[in-house]
Amino acid sequence: MLDIEFHQIIARASRNRALQLSREPMSQLFYPAFLKVFSRLNAGKRLVFAHEKILQVLNDRNSAEARSWMDKHIVDFRRGYELANFDIEAPVGASQRPA
Repeated sequence: MLDIEFHQIIARASRNRALQLSREPMSQLFYPAFLKVFSRLNAGKRLVFAHEKILQVLNDRNSAEARSWMDKHIVDFRRGYELANFDIEAPVGASQRPA
């Protein structure tokens, strides 16, 4: 999936070994939930827009704006989870039923 690749590239570009090593386990926990939201909502354009903004501010070496866009990206995920009527407090891998 392109989202996984995008975040892997960002981790590699950071040259932060801890971040790079954390990507795989983080992906295993995060992406099943992400795919549920993505399959229920049409979030592709918003996702690409956020990635473009993140890449732009990283290219500009604007760390404060990069942090701001990553925060927005995370908030968007939570909002998507809520809009899809999934319980964000449910255990990872638990069956998700709309509230």
